[in-house]
Amino acid sequence: MKFRKFVLMFAIPCFVGVSLTGCGNNPKHHNMLRKDFLLANNGLDYLYEVTYNDYSWDDVTEWMNSGIKNTNSGAFGCSSVHNGNFYGRSFDFFFTDMCEFVIRTNNENGHYASIGVAIGDCNLKKESVNRIQSGQNLTEKDKLDEKLIPFSLVDGINENGVVCNTNVVPAKDLIPHEGEEKYFTHGTNPGKEDLFYQFMPRFILDNAVSAKHAVELLKNRNITAMNKNGKQCDYFGVSKMGYELHCMIADRNDTYIVEIVDDNLHVLHSGASIMTNYYLTNPSPSGAGFERYSTLFDNYDEGKTLEGMKNLIHRVKYSPCYNPNWQEGATHPMWPTEFAGNDIINKEGITQHLTFYNAQEWFDNNWNDKIANSLQAAYDTVKDKDDTKRATSGGGAVPWISTHASVFDIESRAMHLVTQEKEVNGAYDFKEYRL
Repeated sequence: MKFRKFVLMFAIPCFVGVSLTGCGNNPKHHNMLRKDFLLANNGLDYLYEVTYNDYSWDDVTEWMNSGIKNTNSGAFGCSSVHNGNFYGRSFDFFFTDMCEFVIRTNNENGHYASIGVAIGDCNLKKESVNRIQSGQNLTEKDKLDEKLIPFSLVDGINENGVVCNTNVVPAKDLIPHEGEEKYFTHGTNPGKEDLFYQFMPRFILDNAVSAKHAVELLKNRNITAMNKNGKQCDYFGVSKMGYELHCMIADRNDTYIVEIVDDNLHVLHSGASIMTNYYLTNPSPSGAGFERYSTLFDNYDEGKTLEGMKNLIHRVKYSPCYNPNWQEGATHPMWPTEFAGNDIINKEGITQHLTFYNAQEWFDNNWNDKIANSLQAAYDTVKDKDDTKRATSGGGAVPWISTHASVFDIESRAMHLVTQEKEVNGAYDFKEYRL
């Protein structure tokens, strides 16, 4: 699910003692090798490749208990699907100058080798990356980000062929702790070792030998957003807006979806091979991604091959959401539920709250030229990739794009990546990265 302010038409009324270890491993921390902190050689200004020889879960514990908060807001609306040997996902975010990172880790200090994509704190910009890369004039936030970047994976695969990703879901609809302004997970398994929920992919890839094993590891942890002082932590900037994450985990033969509802861990297994931005265990009004889920479901067999999975993920690239002419004769956007959670003005000028359940009906009843023109303007922006219209922060009246899309070949331990909706002849232009 995403949070947005939309051009012209949308206004938002408005990603215990703590020892966050990787199965007990606390290796000595070494900073990344800065000589390996390189701009990817593909002409994309916001993608970097980083190799970490080592990193420490102690850095996560230190951050959580320090009281340092991310003052930025972030959220992302994403899709993921697994079919046999191939696993695909799209990661959707503001059309912004947020940096992303291809992260490689080695099989050292008790964790498995892996490769995946990290997003920093959802608002990490080139200026900060340049300071980290040079080691000059580092701010305290830069030092923190350098330590936490390897933990901010949103998708990846390890040497055992375990692949996973996280998508946003609207926790605010499901965990209303009385008297609290925001909603977040207090703990799924009190008394067990704590695991910060936004860093689940790092934990899974570090430690799991199979998808089933990954689920057992999560069941044996207290997944939480709380530190030892009972304060909420939020590195991605999503919890402060009432959103959290669910996680899909797979290997060659198995798929699981893990969701946290009312501080309880729910595991879906049979048939759980598609995940977008609403809870599958308990759909909620602010959820989104029903249309993307349907697209993946209807074309699921396409994902049996590498090229087919690339095409399948291309079907859910984000920008078509804004294209009112997405098919001949269409009179409404392709994905109405993407606008769930917003207050929106109908054709009589009355503000209505859009939900997962009434979005399609709302657009059917309220479609007009003003809406069409707003959507078209957003679509034109992302279609042309006009850098002058990128957001300077994680918000504002800007459209969204699929910031990256990943397709994993499980047997080959390879990740095929496209960023910023880069296309060649109408298809995604994937670059291969091998573990």
